[in-house]
Amino acid sequence: MLRTRYLLPVLGGLLMLGLAACDETTSNVGLGLVEEGAEPVVRELTPTVFEQLPFNDVTGAQPRVLAGRVIDPLVGTITTAGYFDFTTSFDTTKTEPFTSATLRLTLDYVYGDTTAPVTLNLHDIDEDWESLGRRADTTVTVGDMITSLTFEPTDTLVTVDLPEAWIAANNETLRSSLFSVDFHGLALEAVSSEAVVGFNFSGSALRLITEADTFDFDLTRTISNIRREGEPVVPEGRVLLQDGTGPNITLDFDLDGFDDKPLHGAILRVFADTASVKAASPNFVRPLVETVQLVQVTDAEDVFLIAETTLSDDGDYRFTDPRLSALLQQKFFGVDLFDHLELRLPVDDNTINFMLLYDAASGETAPEALLTISP
Repeated sequence: MLRTRYLLPVLGGLLMLGLAACDETTSNVGLGLVEEGAEPVVRELTPTVFEQLPFNDVTGAQPRVLAGRVIDPLVGTITTAGYFDFTTSFDTTKTEPFTSATLRLTLDYVYGDTTAPVTLNLHDIDEDWESLGRRADTTVTVGDMITSLTFEPTDTLVTVDLPEAWIAANNETLRSSLFSVDFHGLALEAVSSEAVVGFNFSGSALRLITEADTFDFDLTRTISNIRREGEPVVPEGRVLLQDGTGPNITLDFDLDGFDDKPLHGAILRVFADTASVKAASPNFVRPLVETVQLVQVTDAEDVFLIAETTLSDDGDYRFTDPRLSALLQQKFFGVDLFDHLELRLPVDDNTINFMLLYDAASGETAPEALLTISP
């Protein structure tokens, strides 16, 4: 759908502010150029494609590891398992045998029922594994169960004393100069849980005690395995954007008729149904998605960030970065630099947070691109 209107003063100010931040490079050819006597107009475009795209996020080598299971009536049942390893800056090769071992985990994230205790099983990991770049569907082979831990999802520090038998079996490895090679880490798997929780690197450690000293082995590499059971039940007229297990949103516009036209600025707006996300029982926590990214994906599946924005007080995500204008201007000139555009969430802290976005048939709340061009 395409509509035309004259450039509003407020919108014009936003666009000129964005263009002022844009580098004077060949990628900006046409931006800001207006023929003498021609008044710019704004074309409003509704996406021809705005739909969910299956996706598994990168969860390896992140500062948070997830564990637990939650049943959410909107997005289905989500089960997570956390794999993590340790490092130490201490020389423990000459220490006395360890007499005590305590796993200390800083809890900084919860999704789900905050009133029901969470029970997880703690396992050894018996094989070497890599974390960098690993995605949410990655699994790691775990060994014997060490113990289980039960805690409240509202706790901020979770501790569990490891059994004497485990300490005896691992004492030599824990004090070895080859610790980082011979020890492969631990895994947390859900047993009884109505929530998914996240443990952060900061303050988390394997605390080992001898008769004379205390040593904290800090968390290092991690992976969070995330899997969904069943299909989401998304309200009509909405699409789902979710961290961790996906989906992302793919979008496209019909740009026929814009060939070689100077583009002076572009804004992309997508509208969020925050009311449906918040509509849960008082003790069921669904953290809102605050930040969304717009990326371009090439035919070779390389991904480049175009813009990043946060949820506005008006309940929309508004992308105004000059890189969007430059990319579309090149498209107008016949230079195809991407296969498609995607909305996705930043890869920083692992979560399963989601947002419902209004689809392209939602009328006034449908996503839209506002293109300021010469007529």
